[in-house]
Amino acid sequence: MGRLPDAELATAQALQLLAPSMRRNRAYYGVQLAELQVAQGDTDRAKATVARLDTSALSSRRIAGRLATVHRALAA
Repeated sequence: MGRLPDAELATAQALQLLAPSMRRNRAYYGVQLAELQVAQGDTDRAKATVARLDTSALSSRRIAGRLATVHRALAA
């Protein structure tokens, strides 16, 4: 809805509230955060976000696919 900075802030807050044991949820919100950063043109922060992701938690093809899309956007 055009409020990307607000969405990024809310996603970052959600990540802070999740317990470290919630690896899949942390991966989901981490990918979402990177997507929001890419959408705002902030590729440096998106790269840092992606680097911090626990990729062992990417058992979901949907999350892995979204991460692949982020990687393609960062490579472009």
